[in-house]
This record gives sequence, structure tokens and C-alpha cells, in this order.
Amino acid sequence: MSTNSEKTNFSRNKKKTSVKPKVNSLSILSNEALFNQLNDAILIVDKNFSITSVNSKTEKILGKKKSLLINKNVSRFLIVGGNSKNQDVTNILKKIFASGKKSKEFKFKDCKITLSKNKFQSVNCSMTAIKNDSGKTEYAAIVLSVKEEKGSDKNKSSDFNFEFPGFIYRCANDKNWTMKFITDGCTSITGYRPADLIENKKISYNNIIHPDYRKLVSDKWKKVLKEKEYFEFEYPIISRKKELKWVWERGKGIFTEEGKVLYLEGFITDITERKNTETMLLLKNIVFESAISANSIADIKGRITNLNAAFLNLWGYKSKSEIINKHLSNFLINKKTANDILKILNKNGRWEGEFNALKKDGSSFLAYGMATLIHDSNGKKIGFQSSILDITEKKEIEYEAELNRDRMQLLVEGTPHLFFYVQDKNGYIEYISPSVEDITGYKVSDWLNQRDWFATESAVNQIAKARTHKHLAGKIDTSPIYVEIKHANNETVQLEVYERPIFKEGKVVGLRGVAHDITQKLKSEERLRLSESSYRSIIDSITESIYIQDENGVFVDVNEGAVAMYGYDKQTLIGKTPEFVSAPSRNDFDTIKIAVSKAFAGEKQQLEFWGKRKNGEEFLKDVRLYPGTYFNKKVVIAVASDITERKKSEKLLQESEEKYRTLAENVNDVLYLIDRNGRFSYISSGVKNILGYDANDLIGKRLIDFIYPEDTKLMPQQLRKIITNTFEPTDYRLISKSGSVHWVRSTGKAVYDNGRVTGFLGVMIDINKEKIFEQRIKLSEERYRIISSLTSDYLFSTLVDKDGNHRIEWAAGSFEKITGYTLEEYREVGGWRATLPPDELIKDDHDIERLKHRLKVDREVKTYHKDGSVVWVRTYAQPLWDEKTNTLKGVYGAVQDITRQKKSEESIRMMAHMLDIAPNAISVYSFDGKCLYANQNAAKMHGYTVEEYKRLNFSEIDTPENSTMLAAQINLINTIGEARFEVTHYRKDKTEIPLEIYAKKVEWAGIPALLSIGTDITERKKAINELKAERDLFSSGPVSIIIWSPSEDWPVKYVSSNIVEILGYTSEFLTDPKFKYTSLLHPDDLKNFQNEINYYLENSIDTYEQSYRLRHKDGYYLWIYDYTKFVRDNNGNLSEIKGYLFDQTNLKNAQKEIENQRHRLSNIIAGTNLGTWEWNIQSGEAIFNERWAEIGGYTLKELEPLSIKTWLKLIHPEDLVKSEELLKKHFKGKSEYFECEVRIKHREGHWVWTLDKGKVISRTPDNKALMMFGTHQDITERKRAEILEHIQYKVADAAVSSLKLTDLFESIRFELSTIMNVNNFFIALFDEKTGMLQSDVDRDEKEEIPYWAAKGSMTGYVIEQKKSILVNKKQINQLMENGIAGMIGTIPEIWLGVPFRIGGKVIGVLVVQSYDNPNAYDQNSVEILEIVAHELSIFIQHKRAEEESQKLTKAIIQSPASILITDPNGIIEYVNPKFTEISGYSLEEVKGKTPNIVQSDEHDKGFFAHLWKTISSGKDWHGEIKNRKKNGDFYWETSIISPILNEEGKITNYLAINEDITEKKKMIEELIIAKEKAEEMNRVKSSFFANMSHELRTPMVGILGFSEMLMDEFKNNPDFLTMIKSINTSGHRLLETLNMILNISKLEAAKVEPVLSTTNIIPIIRESFQFFESAAFKKNLKYTLNIAVDEVLCNVDSFLFLSIMNNLINNAIKFTSYGSITVTVETLNNDVSISVSDSGVGISREKLNLIWEEFRQASEGYNRSFEGTGLGLTISKRYTELMNGKIYVESVIDKGTTFTITFPFIEGKLEKTSDDTTHNIPNLQKINGNFPKILYVEDDDVSIKLVKTITKGHYEVDTAKDSDEALSLVNNNKYKLILMDINLHKGMDGIELTQLLRKNADYKDIPIVALTAFAMGQEKNEFLSKGMTHYLSKPFSRMQLLDIINEAIKEKNISDK
Repeated sequence: MSTNSEKTNFSRNKKKTSVKPKVNSLSILSNEALFNQLNDAILIVDKNFSITSVNSKTEKILGKKKSLLINKNVSRFLIVGGNSKNQDVTNILKKIFASGKKSKEFKFKDCKITLSKNKFQSVNCSMTAIKNDSGKTEYAAIVLSVKEEKGSDKNKSSDFNFEFPGFIYRCANDKNWTMKFITDGCTSITGYRPADLIENKKISYNNIIHPDYRKLVSDKWKKVLKEKEYFEFEYPIISRKKELKWVWERGKGIFTEEGKVLYLEGFITDITERKNTETMLLLKNIVFESAISANSIADIKGRITNLNAAFLNLWGYKSKSEIINKHLSNFLINKKTANDILKILNKNGRWEGEFNALKKDGSSFLAYGMATLIHDSNGKKIGFQSSILDITEKKEIEYEAELNRDRMQLLVEGTPHLFFYVQDKNGYIEYISPSVEDITGYKVSDWLNQRDWFATESAVNQIAKARTHKHLAGKIDTSPIYVEIKHANNETVQLEVYERPIFKEGKVVGLRGVAHDITQKLKSEERLRLSESSYRSIIDSITESIYIQDENGVFVDVNEGAVAMYGYDKQTLIGKTPEFVSAPSRNDFDTIKIAVSKAFAGEKQQLEFWGKRKNGEEFLKDVRLYPGTYFNKKVVIAVASDITERKKSEKLLQESEEKYRTLAENVNDVLYLIDRNGRFSYISSGVKNILGYDANDLIGKRLIDFIYPEDTKLMPQQLRKIITNTFEPTDYRLISKSGSVHWVRSTGKAVYDNGRVTGFLGVMIDINKEKIFEQRIKLSEERYRIISSLTSDYLFSTLVDKDGNHRIEWAAGSFEKITGYTLEEYREVGGWRATLPPDELIKDDHDIERLKHRLKVDREVKTYHKDGSVVWVRTYAQPLWDEKTNTLKGVYGAVQDITRQKKSEESIRMMAHMLDIAPNAISVYSFDGKCLYANQNAAKMHGYTVEEYKRLNFSEIDTPENSTMLAAQINLINTIGEARFEVTHYRKDKTEIPLEIYAKKVEWAGIPALLSIGTDITERKKAINELKAERDLFSSGPVSIIIWSPSEDWPVKYVSSNIVEILGYTSEFLTDPKFKYTSLLHPDDLKNFQNEINYYLENSIDTYEQSYRLRHKDGYYLWIYDYTKFVRDNNGNLSEIKGYLFDQTNLKNAQKEIENQRHRLSNIIAGTNLGTWEWNIQSGEAIFNERWAEIGGYTLKELEPLSIKTWLKLIHPEDLVKSEELLKKHFKGKSEYFECEVRIKHREGHWVWTLDKGKVISRTPDNKALMMFGTHQDITERKRAEILEHIQYKVADAAVSSLKLTDLFESIRFELSTIMNVNNFFIALFDEKTGMLQSDVDRDEKEEIPYWAAKGSMTGYVIEQKKSILVNKKQINQLMENGIAGMIGTIPEIWLGVPFRIGGKVIGVLVVQSYDNPNAYDQNSVEILEIVAHELSIFIQHKRAEEESQKLTKAIIQSPASILITDPNGIIEYVNPKFTEISGYSLEEVKGKTPNIVQSDEHDKGFFAHLWKTISSGKDWHGEIKNRKKNGDFYWETSIISPILNEEGKITNYLAINEDITEKKKMIEELIIAKEKAEEMNRVKSSFFANMSHELRTPMVGILGFSEMLMDEFKNNPDFLTMIKSINTSGHRLLETLNMILNISKLEAAKVEPVLSTTNIIPIIRESFQFFESAAFKKNLKYTLNIAVDEVLCNVDSFLFLSIMNNLINNAIKFTSYGSITVTVETLNNDVSISVSDSGVGISREKLNLIWEEFRQASEGYNRSFEGTGLGLTISKRYTELMNGKIYVESVIDKGTTFTITFPFIEGKLEKTSDDTTHNIPNLQKINGNFPKILYVEDDDVSIKLVKTITKGHYEVDTAKDSDEALSLVNNNKYKLILMDINLHKGMDGIELTQLLRKNADYKDIPIVALTAFAMGQEKNEFLSKGMTHYLSKPFSRMQLLDIINEAIKEKNISDK
């Protein structure tokens, strides 16, 4: 298969043909594995006689690697015909390639091949053609056979006859996997021969696959074929002997060009042994990990190396890492016990016994353990395994049974909130618990032997007595009895009693019961009822609409305000959603739902909502949403206000704007525009031809979403190129609507708006036909080594040398992975034997002896990896025999990595004893009951031997009653994978044994199975049954007895059976070992539960009470009262926890509901921002909330003591009378609510308007009002709004009446007095001409001033600032002290002035002030007065407008501009006198005519059409018009024509204001002529500079170039070197002068456009500093660089910045004869400062500004001291300013100068890039004995000579002096690169020649370097855009030239790859 580019290009030009799977004589070549197995050497050559492929045999006999043969000419290695008749192999190959469809095979004997050491070897050779499907010869195959001596045939094909552990196949992709080829290895695995499987002769391979896996294999193949990946899978097969075997398969699909599967190839190997090992290991791991016992493994020293989860749980650890490597003594109380156990283990090999174990938390438990030693395969002791059980519970059960009665008595005696009692059959009390004294006040002795219970005469007690008689009659009623008794203190006590009869021999002998005090519960319920009534009254008193919504938006409650707002009653609204009260189609409910969701999440919301009242009226309301709770559920509280009127008063402004654009739709290519986010904003309709989408379908879609995934990585780079204008056409693939891939070529450019990229405009060209993939599949598919790619093993071959040493010749497959070595490294270290440990070397000697006797080797070997790790392998070795000498000449075979298998086996050995010594019965069953495995303990526990037990079905050992349960458990295991349950088994002797079983579903040898781990629970069952018999006390009633174990999660040891009545759970469920008491605890109570217990334990408090919530079986929570006592053993250690549980949910719910009611009210109040009050009218006591006080500016604490007097002190005297009248009316029942608006005095002295609303909720027995609840709402803003609205009405009324200003002002003052202090109030109007202020309205407590100067006064200060001023006395004094403003008269405590504004001017000031209250005014006061001032300004403006109207009429008549007014149709209605003066027409002459009367006919029709269109659309028209006077003269006017609109927006007139600009136009024409002349002079100057640059730079090439080379040549001749250096220095000086002149020219022409980017300036500064280091050294100057950091980022142009630094440092060195030069970099604030300081001559003060001018220096004239152009500093200054920097200079004559430049500093870090700037002269190899050729097109002989001199020894340079010569050379040579001059004088110039060369296919991509003297700056981009790839200006240095040539060739080489 050819891989070179020419072959690929050739194939692309051929017609695409489908590949048919043919079989010919060389079909074996299609498979590399078979190809490489051939014993003959095979070479495939193409038509150029180049070798394209070889097999392994070829490498072997030629002694060369494949890489050294590919692409070489075959004639270098093969001589045809022997010595006498040698033939050129290429002549024979020509005949083969020229042959037709009938090709001939050429055979030759006595051919020779060239060996690696120039030796020859005789071979037989045959050549034949390889044809394609059309019969044309594409390749030739050469087969070489090494001539063997007689008798050697036997070994010819033996290389691959060894028994490899697997087989290779090729099969069809059908349902049977029909085999086409298969190796012999299939027989040992499947039992079938290859012939049985090929073409499914006896059986198909699919039928060998296990039925359960056939679909899995098929699906896996389908997936990998679709994704064209490798198939890799493990699955079972059924062999010919019906054995289950596991195999591992890896393969790959072979495809045609069209993607059709030809066949499958792969490798299959047997992994049955590994799978069985893994199954056993898995089983043992499951048993180890899942065992109920705590299992662990330790090393021989007692350090734990592994453990299971039960071990962690038992000892209280969380992770294995806490235990691993710790000594076992850490887990025992007695350390000596641990050492004793280890001694016994080492001596006897086994230990068994009890010990006290130590937990992580320091607690202990009693444990029973067994341990046995573990040995390795050599019998060495390596550790021990142990199995441990916690027997604490077992030991305690017996003890617990003995103490049970005492325990119960303790609980009975200690309960504080309820009491127990026992009555005899007559009802007399025989026993009562002591707690009765606390509940009733009576002693125990008072209760005994009586039966009246101190009961009251309440009816409930009669019911209780009836129940007691019922119980004494033996009839049981489990419901509670309620009893009411008198406490010893005469208070009533309510009891809830649970009672049961006591039976003895079937007769009732008495009663027993428990009574619970529920007095507080009943009181709480009553308080709840009263609270509900109170809260409802408060909510309904709120005037705003309040409604409460649940999570679905449903109204669950509303207040009276909502009823009033909508007109519906409460019942109608509750249960509805906002849609019910919504105005149709006016609300966005999606937005509303989002707001409600956010409110539910705790985020307050505000929105507007259009409502609809019951009467149909629509209105707008403001809605505020607050999160809250309602009956323990999250709700949203909505507070709404009607804002319809407010909205009506607001002005709505709408502005619309349309943008029109037209894009071409009639081009074949696709035009598109994408925005900054990459989304199409436009695309032309042609896109449908490419992608199948309509253009509209793509608008808003992202371009990148349609780009083929592999091409998307091109996009970021291409977009950057577009932005930098370096974009070139890009080819990429798009995915069409049908899913097909389409090639396009795209070009584009960035679209800018105000310098910012806003999008990209592009063009797509359809190039799909050019890009269609034409490469066809060759005769052979992808060649690969199947063994190499499909297995983790490797093949090898060795040869035996004369000394008997084995040397590895080759290896294929995973050689490096298994050994860690490359083949060469492997040989160097000594090969196979060097990787073996000493004991393996002896075994290897035996292996070699076997091979010498022609025997095969197959064994497991331990080897060392290169990294030192152990690798276990299985080696299959076979002798390679020399028949001639009858000796071993080599070995070949395969090596298989079995490390994982060996580790598994080692793990099994480590755990081998575990199953047998485990205290559990461990067995494995199939699901049909067959025993697959059993350990010794399973057999022993049942009384069988292991073999006997394994023959039993589990149905034979299960008791009959287990069958149903067992079937259910097996179904459960099948479903969830595991289960725990108890069973009873039969022993061999038919006795029963109870077992606790843990069962788990596992896989055993590939089939599902059941793992069973059983624990004997005989003793536990016996003890529990004994204990249960004693636990019958308190089995019913409300109190449940409970006992916990003192361990994590509080496991329940015992609970009375009546727990089911409380929690719904049975006692059996709660005492299950898996049950955790803490799992029932409410999550919010768990932490407090644990913290309280920890507190009691730490403080040795053994008896305590708790309340917490437990989860009922039905899912809801109950409040439980828990009375508990800690019980300790004789040593004081906690042994158990005892208590009783009582359900107190009802009591808790009542208490919580009261709290919820308060919380709900709190939420509502918070939502409405209301104060609340509660008033005991009879006592005067009052309760206020914080908001009530806050409205007045106080805290509640500041107002204490609180009573009704608190309110009376604050209320305005005028409002108190009104309030008292309304209260009396409400007390008498004449009004449902009390409602009154009053003012209260704020803490800061001003009045606050409030709305108080309340209701009497309870009365005294004589019907007097007793308790009253209410709300207190701040309505100041509403009152202000009402007053301001009233003021607006007054101002509006005054505007249309003859009301005087003074009367209006006085009226407004009166209105304001109701909301603010206006005792001192005046309005002053300002006369701008006189600067005086006049006040006609002045009300002042101190003095009234009618007239004063604005300047220097506070009122004047407001006018000056044009804003409101609010100042206190201290601030006024400061203004006076600073001379800013003054105060006429007495200085007030606070002063507020608000300006009247008209058109941006202040016309007056409204002032209020207070002499006694410094808090009289605030920002609210400012806002109010600003509104008033605004309204008054409008009024004043209106009044003044009336006065100005008359003035305007006069102004129009007297205007110096020509004014013309027309009607809407353009008919003239009025012209002013100026019009008559200019045009010569009078008003009478033009009235009734159109403006055409003065038309000059100089403007076309379109001009006037545009004018008319503009003004008729309501817009102003601005422009110049040439008109004709009445006398015929022309005149120019600038005109503004405006439409005049009425109130409805319709045009009523047009107004034209014209100014005569005839003289101005003449002057402008003269200026334009002068400007054009100046621009022409500038172009001439630029042209001159360009020509000067070119003409000077060309000769400079020779001067600088040759002087540079001569300096190197004469470096050892000081005299010549000095002269040459002078020439070079002079040349550089001249070049510098030229560059300076060109730079200043570009700056003047504004052609310097800096390319700003974030740049680290430190490397640039260092570069410049180092450049001048030698110059400073020559002058013996101290040269210093001060830089503290390595990175400083600025937004600069790197080139311009370097130019600045070079100029400054060069100047410093030039003007400094001795001393020092210092360059310093510092960062100051947000700037970076770079200074260059010298100790030179300095600059005089008068010349410091002169130095920045062009061609000026500090030293000038004939006697100037220093050389230079005087341009360097000018350029530096301009460059600095272009980059937003600044430059400064400081200098002292004879002391020195410091130049400083600053730039803005950028925070951050720059990504690191390569800093390698070294110059590498290209080191190119000669091609065919010659250097790479380049062409230099140049007409200057000196330049030609220099270039040839520089490139000598690097390149071969051809030269051409004009285009004709160049074209001739190009046609006859192949050049790597072209150097192109631009100005060639004769024929085409360099640009034209370049464009012509680019049309030549051979030079389409060849680098062309513009080597030119055109260096003005803009030329570079021009040359590069015309086809040149690089640019270098003349003159240039040797390194510059070599660098750019090297760079260009290197880039070309990279692109070719």
C-alpha cells in the first residue's frame, strides 16, 4: 500500500471505483499477520520502482529495518541474472508495468541481493504484476527465496507451527460469524477443527457461543463497526465436549472505501483458568467482606493488613486506612492478651477464646474470636486470619432477665408527668406511683384505699365511672378516659386515663392504668382559639388587600381588604387562583409564576397586576410578595394596593427606530453576516443550494453548530486573523440539513462600529466537488500484525551463536509493555536470562536442555521488569532445528503476561484458611438448590462431612415451614441482590438448628448462584424467649416501656408491645438488630437529642426528660415525651438506658399552632409594614410592636413605660378630638371598625401621618369594651401625594385664571403646612440682569426682607449651584467662614432652598427654615419642595411665555435672518422684511405662492423631493440652497426648514429660517483650492521621500553589507579594520538619518497606526539596553539597568516602544562623555515609569521646549557640538502620545539629563511564550550533492554580489536581472525559495512577476521574499497581499537575510507535512 504523496494525488485523479473482495495469488498480502508469516521475502514496488512495502522476512535477509527500505529504489538492493548476464531490474519492471490484462510472471535464478555489509547472497527471484479491478497494473510484487541446501526443506515452514495459546480468524459479518479462515489453535479451545468451522461445515461459531451471550456479542460488534473501533470482549462458549469455557476476543472490521464491511479479523484466546480464579477470589472477597463476623488478616508480627466492614462497625471506625498497619494490641483492653494470642498462634497454629475489646471511642465490649496461621506456597508462615463476634449482648440477656422486674419498678416510681395505679375489683386503689403528688397535690397515702379520686361533679367523670364498671366486668375498651379532679390548691386538673382489667385464671381481679395530666394542653387549646380571633381581627383591619397563596397559587385565605378591592365575598375568593381576578389578556402569568416561585424560595418580589372587579371594572395594582408559613406549610403572602390613579398620572413615552439594509440576493455564492456571538444575523438565499436550509431557518443560529466537528478547531484562529486583517480563504466542512457533509471555502472581514468589532461579513463558495474524497482502497486492506494489536502477549525469535548463547532477533506484540525494554536495550542488558531471578536461572537451564532435545517448553516463569517490579509470564517455546548439523539453531515462541492471575492465586492462598476457620456456615448454591461449594463449618454445623453436605439439595436441610418464606427470600435476592433472614435447618440427626442467614446473589463459573453465610443463633433465641416471657407489664395504654443499648444509633433491646398503638411499628420491628432508633428521629431534633444526652453523661446526671419527634409508620411525626434513666454496672460503666415514651403530639400541636398564628401575623405585618397595638381599655395597659415605635422614629425601649398615654403624648392636638369621637362611636357598636387618620410627632420634630384601624374583640360582663386590637400604618407618603396633587390642581387653575403670583404662593404655603414646618417660608424670584432677588411672599418669625443681592447670599448660592441645598447651622457658618455664601439676618438651625428652573436656568428659589428644630427638614422635604418648585416653574414659564409672545412677534419682524412660513401644502403665508431685502420680493408678491418663486433651477428634482419628504415626515431639514433674486442674480442661503405640529401631532405649518451665505461660499471655494494645492505638495513630498528611500537604500546594501563582511575578514588587521569600521559606522549613521526622515514623514502624513496589545515591556527594555552596551563600554561609562521585576504589562506597540527606548538611550550615550547612564523602571499607582538618566552636557532651560521640534537640537549652528538630525526626540514624543503615554524631561547644564516616559499599567500575568530569539543559520543537507537552490531576481549588481557572498556555503543562488530571465530559469529549475526585488526597471516589476509565478502549479506555494528598498511602511502589507510570503527591506545584515530564508523554508517544510 503506497503512502507517498504523489501516489495519493495520482489516485485522486482517477474515477472512483467500488472495491470488490477478490481473491488472487497475492490475496494473502491483505493481511499483515499472514504477510509477515511467509517464509519468502516479498517487496511491493510502484511505477517509480520505489519500494512501498516489505514483510518481516525481507528485513531479515537484507539485514535492514523496514524504514530504511521504504521509498528506496529497488535496484539498490537487487541484481537480476547473476554475474554473467546481469540485468537492470528496472527494465524488467518496465515490462511488467507495460503489460496488458494478461500479465506474465518473470522468474530468475542466480540473482543477488546486497547485504548490509556490502556482501552478496544468492537468491531465487520471481516478479509479477498486481492489478486493480479494471485490470491495470498498479504495483509489482518481487518474491525472493534464499537458496537452501539440500535437506533443509523440512524446516522451511516450521516457524509458526508452535502451539500458540489462541487462534486467528477471518469471518463474515453475518449472524453465524461464518469463518473464512481460522488457525489450528481453535481445536484446543473449542474442540472443533478449522475445517468444521470454515463455511459452517459442521457448526457455526455463533452456535459455539453461550446462548446467554450471543446477543451481547452481536450488539458489541455492531457498536464497534459503527464507530470503526476495535472489538474487545470476554464471553463463555460451549466446547464440543459441552464444557463451559471463557474466551477473550479482540478484532476489527475491514471496510471498503464506501464504508461497507468486507469481513472481520481478530484473535481469540482461552481465559477459563483466569475466570475461575477470579470467581473464587470474588467469592472469597464477598464472604470476607459480607460476613457478620469481624474478619481480619494480619502479618506474622501482628500488624493488620486487611479487614472487612463488620470489623469497622464493631470497633467503631469509619475507614480501613485508620486500622491498616496497626498492631492488634491497639484493639484489646489488655495489651498482654494480644502478645499471648500471638505466642499461642505461632506455637499451635490456632487460637480460640474470649477477650475484652477496645473500641475507637474508648468503650469496650466482650468478644469471642478464632484465629489460624497462614502459610505461603513454600510453607512459610506469613500471617494469620481471625474471625471475631461481639458476645456482649448474649452475656447481658441473662443478666437483663434477672433485673427486669426491678427495672420496671424503677420506671413506675420515677415518672414526673403521669402516674400509675392499681385498683382492686371494687375500685379501691391498692398502688399509685409517687408522681401523683406533683400532679394532684395529694400524698400517696391520701390516695390509697379510696376510690373517689377527688373528682369534681363534672359530667366527664360520670362517663369515666361508667367505663370503670365496664372494665371490671371484663369488657376491654382501649380508648382513653377523661377525668376532672380538684387539686389540693382548689384548681381543676384534667387527666387522660388509659385503663385495663387485670385477669387471673380468667377472672377480673382488679384494674391497672396510667393517668396523664393534660391540663396545660387544654389551656393551650383555649389560648389558641382566642389568639385566632385576635389575629383575624388585626388582619381584617388592614386596608390593603392581603391574600395567602399555596404552592399552586391557590388562595387559602384573604382579608377584608381583598373583599373590598374585588367585590367578591371571602368564600368566593378562597380556593381560586389569580386568573379568577385577572383582567383578560393583560397579565403575563409566566412572569408571575416565576415571581411566586422566587418568593417561595425566600426572595421578596414586587410586580404589577391588572385586576378585574366583580362589576367588570379593570384596574392596576401593585403587588408585593413575601415568603411565609400557614398551618406549618410554606405559603406566599401577597399585599396589594390599587395604583390605577397613580398610573393614569404618569406620562408614557415611546420611541421607535428602524434600520433598513439591503444585501445582494442574486449572487451564486452565499453572503452572510454573523454577530459577535457567532450567530447569523443575515444569510443569502443561496445557502439552500449548499445546506438545504432556507435562509430564514438559519437566522439566530450559530455558524459553529453547522461546522463539521473536526473543523471547529480552525475557527478561533481564523476569527483572530479576520480581526487583524490577515485572513486568508479557509476550507472547511458544513453539515447539511440531510446530514451529509459539504465542503465550502469562506473568506470574510471584521465589521467595525466606532473601532469595536461588532460582527463578521463573509462569503461562502461551494467547493464540494473539488473536495470529494477519491482515494480508493488498494488491493490489500489495512495491514497490521494481528498478534501485535490484538493481544497483550508477544512473539519472539532467537538465534544460537557459535558459543551457544541465545540472541533475540525480533519480537512482536506487547514486548516493551511486558519487559519495559526496547529490543536494543534488551539485547544490551543480556536478554531473557538477565531478567530472571537466581532460582529461575536453574529452571531455565533445564528448559534449554529440553529445547536441545527438540522438546517444547511450556511453563510459568518469574521475571523482573525494567523498573524492578515482578512480572509473571507463561512462556511457550519451540526449538528451531538445523537439520544439516542436527543442532539447535534458535528458539521461537510466545510469552503471555499472567501477573494478574498469579496475584489472584496469591490472594486466594492468603485467604485459603478463612472459609474453613470462619465460625459461619458458608456455602454456594445454584438457584435450583444444588450445592456448589461448602466450607467445613457448614458441614460440621449440620453434622455432615463436607462431601456429604455438598451432595444435599438445600430443600433437604430446610424445615417444611421455611419453604414459603425461603421462596419469597430467593425472589427478593433475585430482585435486589441480597437479603438477611432467619431459618430453621435439620441436622443429620433430624434435630433443629436456628440460623441467621445473609444471602447474596453471585456469579459462580459464569452462572448465577446464591452465596449463603449462616450463623448459629440457638443460644440467642433461647435467652430472648426467656426474657420475652417476663416482659408483659405495661403492654397496653399510652405509655410504652423501652430499653436501649448504650451504643451508636441507640439500638432497642426491648420495647413494650403497646408501642404499635403509638408509633404503628411492632415491638419485633423495633428490636430488629438492623433497626436504628435514631432513624425515626426528626432530622431537626437529632443533633439536640444527642447533645442533651452527651451533656447528661458528662455531668453524671442519670435521670432526665426529653421531648422530640418520632416518625410514625405512616410517615408523619409525633411529639414524644421521654423520661429516661441511665443504668450502670458495679464498676460505674453505663450498661443500658431505660425509659418510657408518651405521645404528647396534641399538646405540642396546640402550642405550635399558637406560635404559628403569631408567626403568620408577623409575616403579614412584615409584608404590610404595619405597626400593631393591643389596648386594655379598662386598665389603660397597651402593647405595641417595634414597627409602631419605628414609625415615630423611636424604639419601644425609648417609649417605656408603655400605656395608652404613650399614644396620647404623640398625637397632634388637632387630631386627638377627632380620634376620641370615632372611638366612642366604635365602643357603642355604631361602627364595625375604628378608623382614623392622625398625625403623630416624630422624634426629630416633624409630623408623621398615620392611619389607625382597630376593633374591640372582647367585652366585660356588663358589655363594656375590654380588649381592642389594631394596626398603625404610616401614610405620610400618601398624604404628601394627595397634598402635592392638590397643589398641582391649584397651579393648573392659576395658569388659566388671572390669579396673581403672590396669591398662588400664599395658597401653596398653606397646603404645605399640613405636612411640614412652613412657619418660615419665602419665595424669591431672581433678576439675572440686575443680580437681585425679590420676595413678594415672605413669612418669617424673625424678620422679613423683600429685596437683596443674590451674590454672597444663601439664596444666591442655590442659584449658583443650580440644585437644592439643605444645610444646618454649623454648615452655614462654614460656608460663611469660607466666603462661599452668607446669611442675611438671624442664622437658623436648618435651612432648605429649592431652585425654580426654566430651560436649565434658575429663575428663583423657594426657601423654608427653622430657628428651633435642627431636624425640621430631611431628604423627603427636599423631594416635596422640588415637586412644588417644578410645578411653580411651569406656571411662571407659562406666565412669562405670554409676555414673550409679543416679543417674539417683534423678533421675527426685526430678525436679521430671512423667515418664511407656509401652510401644510407649501403655500407661503408670511415672509419677514429680511426676506424682502434679500430676494427683492415683498410679502404681497409671494403670499399665496410657493417658494418656487425664488428657485434657481440649479438643483435637480431629487434634491427638492428629498427636502419635501424629510419635512413632511415631521423632521427638520438642514441644508444649503442656491436661489434666484427678483432681479435674476443668484444667491446662496443656509436653510433650516421645520414642521410646526399641533397638539395632535399634525403638521399645521412649515417654518424656514434662511441665512445669506453667498460671500461665505466664495471664501470656502478659495480655501478648497488652497487645500488641494497643499495636499498635492504633501503627495509630492511623500513621493520624494519614497524615491529617496529607495535610491539611498539600494547603494547602502553594498556599503553596509560588504563592510560588515570585511570587518570579519580583517579582524586581525587593526589598520584596515579601523577604516572598514568607519565606513560601516558612516553607513549606519546615514541609514539612521534616512529612517528618521521617513518616520517623521509618516507621522506628518498620519500613516503611523500603532498596533496596540498587552505587552511585557521588560524584555524590550533589556533588548534596547543590551544593544547599546558596547557603545557605553567604548566611552568608559558606568552603564546601569534598574529593574525590580520580570514582568510589567502595558498596552503598547512593541516596535514603536523599542524605537523610543533606542532613541533615548542613544541620545544619552551621544551627549555623555564621562560619568554614568542609568535606565530605571518603576510602577507608580496605575502607571509604569521608565527613565533614562545621564551625567552629560545637559540642556539649558530656554531650550527644553525646543528639543521636541523637528530638526532642532540643543546644540545648533556651524559650531554644534554633536551630530544628529534633530528628529529622534520629535519621533519619540509622537510615538509615546500615539500609545497614550507621556514623556517628560528634566535637565541641568553640565549635570545631566533625565528623560521619563510613562504608560498606564495593566494588572495581571501574561501567558509564557518561548523566549528563544537566537539566530540559527540553516544547516541544510545537500540534495543530490548540491545545496538547496534559490532564485534572486535583482537588477543591482552590488546587491547580487552581496547576497551570493552571504549565502555561499548555505545555498546555491541563481540570479535574474529581469522578468524574462526569471521566467526562463523558473521553467527549467525547481527552486526552494525566490528573493524578489520590486523595481526591476526592465519588463514586469516584482509584484507582476510574483502574481504570474503563483499561477504556475509548481510555484503556487513556494516562499517568495520581497527584498526591496521600498521601506516607507505601508508597502509591506501591499507586497504580502500580492502573493509574496515574506518581506525584508534594504539594506540588510547577513543574519537578517539568512534568518528570513531559513524561516521561510522551514515554514514551507512544516506545511508540506
